[in-house]
Amino acid sequence: MPSRQTDTSLINKHEDEQQFRHQSDLRRAEINEILNSPIGADSFSWLQVEKLLNFLFENDENTGQAFRILDRAVKEIDVEKHITNEMVFQATQQWLTGYVNQQKSIEQPYTSYYPKNTRRYDTNDTNNNKRRMLTPLNVWKKVENYQRLGIPLESQTYHKVMEGTTHVKSKVPNNPNGARLAELILDRMMAQSKRNNPLIRPSSYTFTVAILSWEQAALYSPTEAKNDAPQRALALLNKLKSLYSSGWGAEFLPQSNAYRRVMNIFAHRGDGEQVEALLEDLYTLYLDHYEKDNENSSRLSLTTPFFSLALYAWSKSRDPMAAERAEAMLEQMLEMEASGEMPGLQVETNFFNIVMVCWSKQRTAESAQKVQAIFDRLAEYSKTDPSKKVIGASYMALITTHARSDPAKAEEIFWQWKKEHDEGTCEMRTDGDLIRTLVASWCKSNENDAAERCDRLVQFAIDSDDLSYVPPLSVYNMIINKFCQTKALDGFKRGEELLRQMQEIYKNNPRSDCKPNNLTYLPIVRSWAEIGQMERAEELLIDYFAQRQVPTVTQNDSSNDYNNSNSSITVPMSEKEEHLDTRLFNCVLKGWLPKASVMPEVAVRAEDTLLLTKTYGAKPNYASFQYVLDAWRKNKASFNSPWNQERPRVDEVLSLLDREYGRVDKKRELYLTLRQGWMLLSVH
Repeated sequence: MPSRQTDTSLINKHEDEQQFRHQSDLRRAEINEILNSPIGADSFSWLQVEKLLNFLFENDENTGQAFRILDRAVKEIDVEKHITNEMVFQATQQWLTGYVNQQKSIEQPYTSYYPKNTRRYDTNDTNNNKRRMLTPLNVWKKVENYQRLGIPLESQTYHKVMEGTTHVKSKVPNNPNGARLAELILDRMMAQSKRNNPLIRPSSYTFTVAILSWEQAALYSPTEAKNDAPQRALALLNKLKSLYSSGWGAEFLPQSNAYRRVMNIFAHRGDGEQVEALLEDLYTLYLDHYEKDNENSSRLSLTTPFFSLALYAWSKSRDPMAAERAEAMLEQMLEMEASGEMPGLQVETNFFNIVMVCWSKQRTAESAQKVQAIFDRLAEYSKTDPSKKVIGASYMALITTHARSDPAKAEEIFWQWKKEHDEGTCEMRTDGDLIRTLVASWCKSNENDAAERCDRLVQFAIDSDDLSYVPPLSVYNMIINKFCQTKALDGFKRGEELLRQMQEIYKNNPRSDCKPNNLTYLPIVRSWAEIGQMERAEELLIDYFAQRQVPTVTQNDSSNDYNNSNSSITVPMSEKEEHLDTRLFNCVLKGWLPKASVMPEVAVRAEDTLLLTKTYGAKPNYASFQYVLDAWRKNKASFNSPWNQERPRVDEVLSLLDREYGRVDKKRELYLTLRQGWMLLSVH
């Protein structure tokens, strides 16, 4: 257990804090004295300036203060004798540390996808939130001004400002100011170098930082990522190669990191051709230096991530030959690994997975065979090479591919994966997308047991201990529809059981995406109505419209409890939802029609159902009115009395008809025909 602090230690700690606070107050007073002193005054002390700067650097104080002191100091004469590069460098270094931390705390940049008012800072330091950091552009203006006033600055100070541009998350979408500033600083350094300034000397690192800044711009500026960033980064790399080949020195040898940054930009665009060309260029450069036993060859070595980038680029490419090119590259890498030609290369499982994804995107019969062959090859390698072990992503790529054409094969692989997981040979982390893929595959098939196979998969996922899975609405709807398509009584019953399961899940977790909608009820209601189970169909119809009233939850009140809320609202409906509601009613109305000639009460039941549309806010169509009209006609034709016990409620029905369709439109003739038919019922 940690020792308890005594009263003496607490007092000492408090005294130390008080002393430090007192010293800080004194330093701030001295800083204000320096900042407010007249230019050329005797009270201005260079020794005091140096002491204050050291205090700010040692105590990690606000860098804005350090730059303000420097700005004041450069106004004095003989500034170049007192302000050194080390002072400016330390101020810039300290600014860079704070700026990087601030940019990291920004959860998301302001792009066209993220509105300005969602830009937030993830920090609990309220003082840091209020403290505004200088931008790289502002720091560069200060550094440039110091250089112009004669302070002998060095390359390392310029580099620190450039490094700041690699962390810019622009406030304006598609405006990579940081990258353009990095190029500007690079150009100034080149100009200084040409004037034989021995302190300013660009290098391969300078170009790499500028390229990295364009990579940042490509990441946070979608438009620039497609236009300027790739070409500007490539131009910088080509310029660096040109300077090296023209004899500017070994410090201009393009490092592998510069190639990797440019490759990364093109890879995210899906430009596999360019990424592969850059990879070959780097490999050629490496061989040239390696064969000459050049000491700089190690700076050009290719490691595994370079080859992974090339494969990734082909996986995002729309080139019809992308899969072939990716597979050819995989073969070449396997040969290089086996021969030891590239010591830093290790072909891993991920490489096989990427090539499988490339083939999977082809969506052809051949692609399924190719993916299976690559998977089998990986499985064979895994017997002797731990770096090429079959993992979950390998199974997912294979299952997704087979699911497009062979659901049985896809499910067989799924259960094989489950078996290996149970044996401890392969980790299994199935997710909702995989289950949905398998279910959708079976639902598109014509196999007799497709519905049962879907049901088995979903129930397995629900019951799985290592998967907190709640089937979404779309998955349930697909399975229920598939059961109802079987046209079998057991299928209808199972569909209704799944509906009840959805209701139970939603009752226990109202935030789940499991609330039944009209597409859930429609196939079940239609199925019961088609086989004459009208009471069951009617009961489900009423049940659906009753559950459409949902609890009200105040958006800003996180303490609201769905289960304890008594208020309710009606969910607004789209035109498609209104159409589906009408279809639900019509399934019941159409189901009553065949019974109208044998059951005298059917016409009344059908009419009651039609008039319920007013209660539930549904919109009957012309077919709705026609079904009920035909039911009354059959009733009249089948029984001796004009109307059996009940008479049609013509006035109510006509009022509903007029409300929905009593206007001039292209179906005016159909409306008048229906109205006349109902009017004739009233004269009997």
